[in-house]
Amino acid sequence: MCMCVGLAGLAGNATQAVSAAEPLHLRIDRLLESRPARPHASIVDDATFLRRIYLDLLGRIPSASELRGFLADKSPNKRDRVIDALLAHPGFSRHLAATLDVMLMERRGGKHVKSADFRTWLRTAIDDERSYLDISRRILSAGGDAGPDRAAAAFFLERDLEPNLVTREIGRMFFGQDLQCCQCHDHPLIDGYLQEDYYGLYAFVNRTSLHQPDKKKPALLAESAEGDAQFKSVFTDREAIIGPRLPGGREVADQVFAPGTAYQVKPAKNVRAVPKYSRRSRMAEIVAAGANPMFNRNIVNRLWAMMLGRGIVHPVDQLHPENTPAIPELLDLLADEFVTAKFDIRTLLREIARTHVYQSQLQLTGDLSEAVAVARQLTTDLPARIEQANQGLDGPQTSYDAALEKLDKVLAEAKPVRAAYRKAYAAGTAAAKKHDEAVAALAGKRKALAAKQPLAAQLVAALNTAQSALKLLNQDKELASAVALIKKRSDATAAAVTKLNAEITKAVQNEQATAAKLAENHKLTAAEQAKFAPVEQRVRQQQGTFLEARAELDRQRSRVVDLQHELQHAQRLVAFDDIRKNREQIRQQLPSLMAQHAKQQQLLKAVEARLRQVMADHSRMRATYEAAQKERKSSLAQLQAKKQAAPLLRASVSAASRAQSAAPNDEDVTRAANALKQVGQTFERQLAAAVKREATQRVAYEQAKSAFDQVSARLRDATNAVNVVRPTAQAAERSLEELTTKQRTTEAGFLKARQEFSQQVSDSFQAAVVDPLTPEQLVWSLLESTGQLERQRLSEQARLQKEKPLNDEQLKDAVQVAARQRAVDEAAHAKLQKTVNTFVKLYGNQTGQPQDAFFATVDQALFLANGGELSGWLTPAGDNLTARLAKLETAEEVAEELYVSAFSRSPEAAEVASVKAYLEQRKDQRPAAMQEMAWALLTSSEFRFQR
Repeated sequence: MCMCVGLAGLAGNATQAVSAAEPLHLRIDRLLESRPARPHASIVDDATFLRRIYLDLLGRIPSASELRGFLADKSPNKRDRVIDALLAHPGFSRHLAATLDVMLMERRGGKHVKSADFRTWLRTAIDDERSYLDISRRILSAGGDAGPDRAAAAFFLERDLEPNLVTREIGRMFFGQDLQCCQCHDHPLIDGYLQEDYYGLYAFVNRTSLHQPDKKKPALLAESAEGDAQFKSVFTDREAIIGPRLPGGREVADQVFAPGTAYQVKPAKNVRAVPKYSRRSRMAEIVAAGANPMFNRNIVNRLWAMMLGRGIVHPVDQLHPENTPAIPELLDLLADEFVTAKFDIRTLLREIARTHVYQSQLQLTGDLSEAVAVARQLTTDLPARIEQANQGLDGPQTSYDAALEKLDKVLAEAKPVRAAYRKAYAAGTAAAKKHDEAVAALAGKRKALAAKQPLAAQLVAALNTAQSALKLLNQDKELASAVALIKKRSDATAAAVTKLNAEITKAVQNEQATAAKLAENHKLTAAEQAKFAPVEQRVRQQQGTFLEARAELDRQRSRVVDLQHELQHAQRLVAFDDIRKNREQIRQQLPSLMAQHAKQQQLLKAVEARLRQVMADHSRMRATYEAAQKERKSSLAQLQAKKQAAPLLRASVSAASRAQSAAPNDEDVTRAANALKQVGQTFERQLAAAVKREATQRVAYEQAKSAFDQVSARLRDATNAVNVVRPTAQAAERSLEELTTKQRTTEAGFLKARQEFSQQVSDSFQAAVVDPLTPEQLVWSLLESTGQLERQRLSEQARLQKEKPLNDEQLKDAVQVAARQRAVDEAAHAKLQKTVNTFVKLYGNQTGQPQDAFFATVDQALFLANGGELSGWLTPAGDNLTARLAKLETAEEVAEELYVSAFSRSPEAAEVASVKAYLEQRKDQRPAAMQEMAWALLTSSEFRFQR
């Protein structure tokens, strides 16, 4: 694992870490490693590398046999060798042509030039090893004439030569700047985009138009020799006339011709005008010189994006000071080296493919502590540097404002001079037109006279001889009639000749007059030109000063933005590390707190259970106590009543006994005394029983009271225990809830920080970018994976061998064999192109829109689920994927072939287990199960994304 962390200093000093003596890919690696606080992901395995390089250079994944052959190769330089082999492969130029076509045309084509023709033209240029400069020059200067470069005019023709659209597209595609908003005003959000930039480009193309008088014939590009680019801001009313100027370049002086002499082919009805000096051709010449920094940066940025999944400046058409490159030095290095390599695309792609960053994994792993330490120091140091850089803007801003003010002043001074010159030139052009008309009229008259004079002479000769014959034969009426006719025709012709001579005399006079007027206008135009030229020179000089001031301001702005990006990078790394540590700390605290909470909850449950038991006992004992209390009260009341009644009853018995003694014979007294005695005896027994019962009830009451007192004490103890444990348990629960809430917040923050950090890591090329396949890459990879591409190759090989067989001697000739293989490959791709177009229609963005965005639609899903293409490809046939799978015996073999063919990698243990389980589940439908598994892999996210 390589964890390279640059400690050399801030961006700007990074170039000190690289040496021009090293190969470019090593210098790129050194430069990226030298950036501060930038750890880098490790190198991918061989299988991942091969899939990546095949997709980027051939536009498809490797076949299973190509992958196995590469993995079996143990040579240390096999990656370099496969890069070189793919760059030399015929499929490379086909894929690059498609890529450049999509980049430049955004899927336009077919109205004037077929897309296939433009791609063929691009491929031929790539096969012929033309430089990107030459390709661009031909595109920008193409006129649409019949010939090998007819298709190059597609860039203009398929946009119908609408000048504003063409201006925007040239800015986007060739200079990395979308200047559309500057058509009406300076960009409101981007200080680096001005109306001058838009109209400087516009001035190169506003004279060009579509020429197609006959809709049945191919359209061509015509061009006028006149036409200015002038603008007025809808915001500030600032206005100016500007000459042609490329982004990042100075205004180009037009070649000046006298009025009426500016055309090779003058404009006329249904005539294609061709000026002697073409601004559009001049633009192509300037581009072809290879000295425009914006042009150079744009193409290396786009080629880098083609290989890495995103541009160093991203979006690729937003190159301006406020959208600085992720690695400014890297963009400069690539641009300089591309110039040194004479704009050879293969050379640059080869070096990019050999870099560590191209071959890196998707994610950073390992210890980030060193990078974090640097980042923490940067968060301390950079704000002061940013403030200093911001203060450094004052001087350039003042110079810029002053230069703009002077430029507007010079433009104001130039306005009347320009107007006078334009007026004189217009008058001269009108005079030239009149002179041309006079010359044409004179030529017409002379041509007519030249046609009449021979006839007049012949008629005179015929008349003379006829008249001589008539003198001899004066009686011949028929001859006399013929002589009369000849004379009439001769006289008429002579009159016409006389008239033409008179008209020619007038035409000569008119031609001489218009020539004199034209000469006079030439002098006037020349005089105004003499006044105009130094004024224009002052304008261009001041424009140069303004552009220099602007460039310096842009550099300072870019410096500030770059430092701000560095600070943001450092802050995000620190924030990610802080929240990662916080998350880890919470995760470490959580088990202990959860255990403590569980313990407290368990204890609380125990004391609460004890409390509930004691409360139940207390309730039961209260009932017993209250019942005993009630019984005792009742028995005590009864006893008291009996005790109170006892003396009275006893006295009554005694009195009765005495009465009986006093009257022994009184039966009534005796019966009453005896009855009263009987009652007294009974009462005494009852009293004794009441005393005994009261004693018993007193004991029971005292026992119940004692037991109730005891359980009440236990209840107080249990309640106190709950009151002691519950706050602790509640505190533990609150602590756990707080930590859990903090964990959720931290986890959400961590996910966001990780996402931002991961995006930053890929944006700054510390790791690979997750890159979706283009529609073309997707369909060609599906065709390769399912075996359809190879099947078509075999079919075309058989056809060609039958039509043009190679004999044994030819089969021994490597050159002829290679040529045949290329022919087979081309024929196979041509036969499959209709299928490719179907996928492009579904998976590509709308015509005229950027094509690098990933999106998924219902139509795509329905197409894969219900369309016949993919299911047909997965029907076992020949040696296609499912036919190969059917020949394998074990689930392990099936999984290996399936994953190698689809994902260019071996399956993991869990994936093998899933394949095995599914085959076991569908053992009675094994072929269908294999098709279903293949379909699932080919329609998965892993297949649709490159990395």
